[in-house]
Amino acid sequence: MVGEITFAQQFGFLSQGSDIDGMMGAIEGMLSYAAICGQMPELHPFLLGNPLFPILLPQMEKWNQTLVFTLKALNNRTKISRDGELELDNSQAAGGDMLSRLAAVKSLDPLKMSTTDVVVALAGNVFAGSDTTAIALRAILYFLMKHPDKMHRLQTEIDNAADAGKISKPISDKEARALPYLNAVIKEALRLHSSVGLLLERHVPAAGVTLCGKYIPGGTIVGINPWALQHDPAVYPKPHVFDPERWLEAPPEHLAAMDRSFFAFGGGNRVCIGKNISYIEMRKIIPELVREFDISLPEGVEWKVKNMWFTQQSMPKCMVKRRTGM
Repeated sequence: MVGEITFAQQFGFLSQGSDIDGMMGAIEGMLSYAAICGQMPELHPFLLGNPLFPILLPQMEKWNQTLVFTLKALNNRTKISRDGELELDNSQAAGGDMLSRLAAVKSLDPLKMSTTDVVVALAGNVFAGSDTTAIALRAILYFLMKHPDKMHRLQTEIDNAADAGKISKPISDKEARALPYLNAVIKEALRLHSSVGLLLERHVPAAGVTLCGKYIPGGTIVGINPWALQHDPAVYPKPHVFDPERWLEAPPEHLAAMDRSFFAFGGGNRVCIGKNISYIEMRKIIPELVREFDISLPEGVEWKVKNMWFTQQSMPKCMVKRRTGM
């Protein structure tokens, strides 16, 4: 999905059935580093920010794998000339993918966007556009498997919609939006297991600000942890319980309060720019999986989660069986 949106081509992970260029492993390693230096940035100049580091430890170049991977994908569509400029003809620049759009901006106003800006934006897509949604998909499936009654209700909703001719095969995003229980399941899983497990930070404006009756000076870093906010029992009764029905049965004023405290994608003008793409992926993938297969976990088996800013899960092996008549 990220490959199609960013470069108008698939990377080939599924078709080849492998971790191409070790990208999955590289992203996991980079997250470990980012989790530490993101909280203690003063360490970075002495570690990967040290210009001598790649010279003294050349094997650490793998930490730049996202950039290398991006440049490789970029070279499949275009190339960077000796003077550091993108070479993209008009037919390539007319596409709807992000590379084409960014190249078009650069062509119209070179001062507005440099080649470096383009490459960094594309690499950001590769890095941030994969693991976050993968974490969300694992969470949705895990909670459904841990609650077979919820899985059954979701399958029933999908089956009934299919029998009534309301959904296609494969399902479209527009059709998935009209399935209330599916959307409640997705939202509840993201509430319980946000893909981000550390602070989403902001800098207080120079004039300072008063929050909850306390004055905070300008320049102070403040932040909210989505996990803490989304487990507030005052907003979400029994916050540790997977209860998709809460999004369907809550009174309007309570539903509005829950929506205000839902922070899985951040909020305000700094909300995740990939939010809508992520939702499309979830709304298309989950219905097809549970429509075609019964997916379950052995009794008593749990996942393992480690917080590296992204809350990555180590999933146990699942039992997958094609549903009768599918």
